[in-house]
Amino acid sequence: MKSILTPLGPKADKDTVRRHNLSLVLRAVRDEGERGDATRAGVAARVGLTRAAVSSLVEQLMDSGFLTESGKTFSGQAGRPGTALKVARTGPAGLGVEINIDYVSVCVVDLAGTGRVRQTEHLDNRGAPAEEALARAARLAARTLESAYEQELRPVGAALALPGLVSGGSVRQAPNLGWN
Repeated sequence: MKSILTPLGPKADKDTVRRHNLSLVLRAVRDEGERGDATRAGVAARVGLTRAAVSSLVEQLMDSGFLTESGKTFSGQAGRPGTALKVARTGPAGLGVEINIDYVSVCVVDLAGTGRVRQTEHLDNRGAPAEEALARAARLAARTLESAYEQELRPVGAALALPGLVSGGSVRQAPNLGWN
């Protein structure tokens, strides 16, 4: 007979917990930062971690280029005035590529989700082999990345959008493009 206390999966190690907490802090700053009032103390209260833990996580996020201090300070409570935090406008970013029937589009978004660079080429992809459409997208992505680098953005992740059925990371069928 199996015990009801059998683990369901691997336990969370220290690194996994830290990555989770880094994600919590980054999201809290992003959400509060839209109003311009994210401080270490405010983030600590929002995510349920100690101020010391949040300060350590914020320092790591700043060292990695994810967060910056805005220079704005808040006072009125006991202790040092809080310095506002915001998501960095430079550094890590995301790359999006879309291949559709009559265009290929590539964009770079910063960590706040703001589209910073977008390039689109209007061309007929219907019936073009997948290799050809991907080569077009790769050329456009290379040009888009040059513009992103000029803005001090460095994409660290990418996504591809297609009008078709995707399963297991492969396009199974894209009838609009003529791919089977």
